[in-house]
Amino acid sequence: DGLSGETFAYSVRGIDSRHYGAELEFSARYRENFAGRLSVSYNPMMWLNNVESTVTDKAGISIDTIRMNAKGLINGEQPQFTLFISGLYTLKKHYQFFAEARYCGVKYSWFNISSYADAEKAVQSWRYPDYVIADLGVAYKTMIAHRVLMNVAVTLHNVFNTRYISESLDGWNHDPATSTVIYGHGR
Repeated sequence: DGLSGETFAYSVRGIDSRHYGAELEFSARYRENFAGRLSVSYNPMMWLNNVESTVTDKAGISIDTIRMNAKGLINGEQPQFTLFISGLYTLKKHYQFFAEARYCGVKYSWFNISSYADAEKAVQSWRYPDYVIADLGVAYKTMIAHRVLMNVAVTLHNVFNTRYISESLDGWNHDPATSTVIYGHGR
């Protein structure tokens, strides 16, 4: 409370979300030399309703009424669509070459649902750019003792040095200029 300096905490009850999706994964092997994997995932999460809730103090006296208009908004900070593909090739039982690529798409900034308190109309948070990250690697594997396997690997992460946003907090104007972002690792 700006006047008294008192801190209040409250829960707004009754706002519901729906999380559903589908994930398909395929694996393939060709002899002992090649193994591959493909995974596709679609997982939207959406707020389903608007809510009005009365905030009370510990004695049950009404302090305020909170209205949240979040119906139809996609919850941010998780990719709604992802694609992963990888391959591993083994040469002469000891040398391995591997590659993988990940696509993250339809990703919105995270927002605090309470920031929509008393909003007349809720606005979807900022959707940040889709991205693809690719990794390459090589490994050497051998048996160094009975049932003791040694595997030494070198991986080059983010081969194309893709600049991407790994996290975003939505800003007051729901756009890139007012959002706070954290970039992912480069190569």
